[in-house]
Amino acid sequence: MIQDQLSRGHRITVILRALRIPSSTYYDWLKWHPKSRNRRRIKLKELVQVLWQRRKFYGYVRIAKRIRKLLKCRLSDRTIWKVMRELGIQSTMYRKRSKKPTTTTDMPQKPN
Repeated sequence: MIQDQLSRGHRITVILRALRIPSSTYYDWLKWHPKSRNRRRIKLKELVQVLWQRRKFYGYVRIAKRIRKLLKCRLSDRTIWKVMRELGIQSTMYRKRSKKPTTTTDMPQKPN
């Protein structure tokens, strides 16, 4: 919005006064860039998303172990848990099915 008003020829001081934004806030915003922690977190989110897409049954523990192996860095399981929660993804649980043994009798049962 500010850039649009500047392109129309309005002065920045007038725009900021109309929006009730201090000029120091505006100039701090111009110089702002994401911190290294945030850049790392964004890359981590992308990697978690890729790993989860390949194996949807992997939970945060397995994904964390896999990332530690790939990147060879220290990383806690809880960090991956938080990232997965932010992305809204979770592991898909599959129920193990086992066939129950059937009992067949060749001879007729005797009365009790």
